[in-house]
Amino acid sequence: MNINFKVEQDYKEALKWFRKAAEQDYSRAQYALGSMYFQGKGVGKDYAEALKWFRKAADQDYGKAQYAIGSMYENGEGVGQDYAEALKWYRKAADQDNECSQYALGIIYKNEKA
Repeated sequence: MNINFKVEQDYKEALKWFRKAAEQDYSRAQYALGSMYFQGKGVGKDYAEALKWFRKAADQDYGKAQYAIGSMYENGEGVGQDYAEALKWYRKAADQDNECSQYALGIIYKNEKA
């Protein structure tokens, strides 16, 4: 989707629309909503809420969300640092052809964290 509309950036408005779509089980919107909470855009940073929305998208095999969950576990952001759990989520995302997860797995195996 190539959007070339000229509007003022408004995170709260974006959040509203992402939520509407996310509540209808649209995985890309669930991931986007999770990202807004993770980054604190339009809302305060809330890792628990981010993880909730990432999981909803990940349960629909959305690779970007699976990668995001893996990253949260690898870095201990909002969850206890857990390399085994990170590896599990990175593998799920890699199976969805998520190149970031494929790269993360390469780094993990190169550095023998697995």
